[in-house]
Amino acid sequence: MSIRFIAVKCPQCEADLSIEEGRPFAFCTYCGTKVMIKDENEHIYRNIDEARIKESETERIVRLRELELEEKEKTHERKTKMIAYGIALAFVLIGSLICIVSINGIWGILIGGYIALFTYSKNRKRSDET
Repeated sequence: MSIRFIAVKCPQCEADLSIEEGRPFAFCTYCGTKVMIKDENEHIYRNIDEARIKESETERIVRLRELELEEKEKTHERKTKMIAYGIALAFVLIGSLICIVSINGIWGILIGGYIALFTYSKNRKRSDET
């Protein structure tokens, strides 16, 4: 009858060990650590860095909030631009109607054109900056 050995590494000092087959455990001859050969309840343990997980989650939430704020600012800028163009259009239309009756309506057209030009140039500068 021959004795069979299996090769195992010590989990503590990583020494190569030869252990008799069929034994449930043995002790490392170098450091004395108990080495489980066959464990029916074998578990895998993973080191989870909870601080890193929390940090990445926080960064994700902050980025989402930044995107929400950017979207609100864009919406606000669009509304402001539409109001300014609406006022400019109103001046142009009222000036045109007054022009039909008398020459003084030209001022309404000029004011409306100035507001539209000012709004356009202001928005153009903002888009060039970004």
